[in-house]
Amino acid sequence: MKGYWHIPAFSLIVSILTVVFESYLFIPIYLLWLWYLFYRKRVKIFHFLLSVLLLGIFIIHIPKLENLHPKPQFTSSSFIGKITSSPIKTDKFLRFVVRDNYSKEKIIVYYFFNQAINNNSSLSQVKYGAVCQIKSPVKIPSSSTNPGQFDYQKYLLMQGISYETTISSLQHLDCTGSNPLHVIYSLRDTLLSYTSHLLSKETSSWLTALVLGDDSSLPDELVELFNRWSLSHILAISGLHVGLVVGLIYLSLVKFGITTKEKAQFIIILFLPFYALLAGGAPSVWRASLMGLSFLILSKFQIKYPPTDIISIIFISLVAFDPYIIYHVGFQFSFLVTFGLLLSSKWLSQTNSSFWQIMKISFVSQMMIIPLQLHYFYFFQPLSILINTIVVPYFSIFVIPFMFILLILSATLPKIALVFDSIFVPLHTFFIELLVYFDKIFNQPWIIGLPSLGISFFYYILFFLFMKILEGKEKKKSFCIGLSIVGLLLGVSLKPYFSSKGYVTMLDIGQGDAIVIELPKRRGVLFIDAGASFSFDDYEASDKVYKQIIEPYLHSRGITTVDSIMISHEDLDHNGSVPYLIEKFHAKQIIISEFYEINIIEKEIFEKYNIEVKRVEMDEVFTIKDQSFQVLAPEYDRDNPNDNSLVLFTRIGGKNWLFTGDISKSVERGILNSYHYLPVDVLKIAHHGSNTSTDQGFIGHVRPEYALIPVGRQNRYGHPTMEVLETLHEVLTLRTDLYGAIQYEYKASKGGFKTYIDVKRD
Repeated sequence: MKGYWHIPAFSLIVSILTVVFESYLFIPIYLLWLWYLFYRKRVKIFHFLLSVLLLGIFIIHIPKLENLHPKPQFTSSSFIGKITSSPIKTDKFLRFVVRDNYSKEKIIVYYFFNQAINNNSSLSQVKYGAVCQIKSPVKIPSSSTNPGQFDYQKYLLMQGISYETTISSLQHLDCTGSNPLHVIYSLRDTLLSYTSHLLSKETSSWLTALVLGDDSSLPDELVELFNRWSLSHILAISGLHVGLVVGLIYLSLVKFGITTKEKAQFIIILFLPFYALLAGGAPSVWRASLMGLSFLILSKFQIKYPPTDIISIIFISLVAFDPYIIYHVGFQFSFLVTFGLLLSSKWLSQTNSSFWQIMKISFVSQMMIIPLQLHYFYFFQPLSILINTIVVPYFSIFVIPFMFILLILSATLPKIALVFDSIFVPLHTFFIELLVYFDKIFNQPWIIGLPSLGISFFYYILFFLFMKILEGKEKKKSFCIGLSIVGLLLGVSLKPYFSSKGYVTMLDIGQGDAIVIELPKRRGVLFIDAGASFSFDDYEASDKVYKQIIEPYLHSRGITTVDSIMISHEDLDHNGSVPYLIEKFHAKQIIISEFYEINIIEKEIFEKYNIEVKRVEMDEVFTIKDQSFQVLAPEYDRDNPNDNSLVLFTRIGGKNWLFTGDISKSVERGILNSYHYLPVDVLKIAHHGSNTSTDQGFIGHVRPEYALIPVGRQNRYGHPTMEVLETLHEVLTLRTDLYGAIQYEYKASKGGFKTYIDVKRD
């Protein structure tokens, strides 16, 4: 099989694609290719049969996405099970996974504590392999309800975890016993605790991230910065880290005459699996450790095996051991980059310059992950290749080796470790400040949106063809293929500008309004309200809704700018996310009623970003990007923000739409008095379904075909009220608390509604 293990690895890839995309089209294509190789005597009958056998086995072995739906709700409020993950403990919470003895389902368990009970004896019994009795109600994790939104439920299901629970008291937790591996995990916890107390916060956070695989202490904004510039591989322990630790150990043992080369290799062989567990056991760590282990063992026995064979065998072995690993982002990125670098090894070796080798490695790494980057984040930074050539050498030559040395010094010579700490902090702080400054100036992401499977497949064909031609030094041909790759990505990003489809999307932001209108051929992107969640203690808007719902949705659609935001009134559940849209999506215009009171903060933001503020009055018709809106209210100042809501009437996709803000029944009756003929097909129900709105006479007069209600699940107000629902009993009512985001897709004068939760189920 030497030199042919990539064929069975392709069988596994085809199995994954078949299961994930629920399409058997991949199988005949792969089998035809396999038969062609056999027919041309590129593979032997053994390779052919093994590949077919593995294809069938892995199609059965890999968990299907269609089966990754929540199981029925637990009926019992207590359960007994074994801890199957290394418990994670931070300053705020304890987290671990338990496999229930009865149902065999995995449950993720949380306990939030304060500093006063950190050392409680119940917590000390929470160990890997311990059997625990837990008295706490189990529930199905929350799921995404908007396009582009992170799906926590799916994230857990793809790890085989079906339920979650939060323990309210340590009296409800009773654990006994442990697994031998607990010793290693306990050592990891001890090192994490020891370094965090000995060293400065800045240094300890980097040490635990780069050496022990725990980046929870790093500031969120710093992690976001690294993710934004495709530098997250530095924070995830991988081949770079493992190679450095192996090199340090080898040099220390051999150069200082502690042991012979042969014994040093043997020590490293024993150390690598131990380190993989000590560093958190992430897929990227295991991949790098197993590759290093394989090369050392083969070298020791003087066996030559192609690197592609080794990575293929490790790939197959890891998936065979844990099929859920295929859904792990780190696993996907790690193997994709490694495979790309191996295939490009000849091109990488064509230069003796260290600088150009780093440039080439960075280029191949970034190009290999672009489809995955777009799948998960919807954008990539064109300058990330350049920034990697600066940041990667800095971390690989200075920071990562320094962290390993510092860990050893912390355990042996703590006073010297403190001196090294004081040297590291100002140097590293200066570098990070430079990185932040670079980000402020050059942060221009290419937001493309979610590419289709076909586009991703075609991308890789072009890229591998590009690398093959580049390896042969055919510069003109490779340049043409390179242009084709850029053209493909450009075509994906420009697709909306040629599409005759338009969309009206009511996002599910809970108890608030956020409606996005995408005009055909991307003539314009308009918002009617952009609410936010807020604290009832200080009534300050948070960025949670913007970051978790609005921004991901816009990125998933490939939207980079917002043309206009129509704000109904001053409440935060209608305007709280407007500042973020102005700052991040360069919103150009704000449209408000003549009675909208602009506060000091809004005034500063509008002036800072030179925003056009357009005030409109009753019966005025205004046009944004060829889309006309008529103002039906407010007629006069009612001294109430809700009743002063901007009421807009428009025609989109062959239907008449009425957007009502939070107006009350008296305003609804006033609109009827002013507009005796008001045909409405789609009505945005006012005030989230409160009984202060949706007058029966108003509904009887406008006679809507559809009623849209933006409302939070189990909200404190009891919206929508039974009174409103009874008033709408003859109207097709779509609620965000039941259906998630509600989207009207249209083309010319025809269109239809679809709801996100129903689409997910399909």
